[in-house]
Amino acid sequence: MANAPPTASALENWGKLLALVRDGVFVCAVYLYFTGFTYRYYYYQHFGLRNIISDPTPYTAFVLSYTVFAGNWPFFVSAAAVLCVIVVVASRLLSPKIGHRLTAFVVIAAAVALFPCLNKFSFESAQKDALALEQRALIGRDARLDINSPSPKSYNQSFIDAANGYALHVLARDDKNTYALWQPVLRQNNTGGVVFVIPNADVRHIEILTEGN
Repeated sequence: MANAPPTASALENWGKLLALVRDGVFVCAVYLYFTGFTYRYYYYQHFGLRNIISDPTPYTAFVLSYTVFAGNWPFFVSAAAVLCVIVVVASRLLSPKIGHRLTAFVVIAAAVALFPCLNKFSFESAQKDALALEQRALIGRDARLDINSPSPKSYNQSFIDAANGYALHVLARDDKNTYALWQPVLRQNNTGGVVFVIPNADVRHIEILTEGN
């Protein structure tokens, strides 16, 4: 016996469900990109590169956002639980009209309030990771740069020695420059780190040691 074709109402319900899923994915993507963008912004701001590093791709932003969400998951779980409780109580104890309005107001307020919360968490995560990187860079033995004909006016001898001795950390590299962190000393209130912006034309070779070498 052949299966009966889906009715118009069934197709309409499926269309509403798919539209809801589409809107949910879009909203999640906005939050993920915002989180990854702000994390990257504050991370490089710590090293004085706020206006140098280009905007991240969506894929990079989504990966970076994982750090923020993973480090603050109790807050997000608790907030989601509270929101669900409010929605359920409003739908059961209030009239349908008032309950729908209250639910819509709570959802919109939570959606707007989430942005400053994500900004705060992104800043804290970026600062924590940046300080951890400075601690690792202080030890050195991380990266070596072979620089073409270094000019004393551009790079001092201490930096050249550090570049040849695996005492640098490559923060980033774009189509124009390489950004290298030299961390000779770490103080409580002043990190003492120096970020060198090196034109890629001056970099002959980069060698980065993996952990364990």
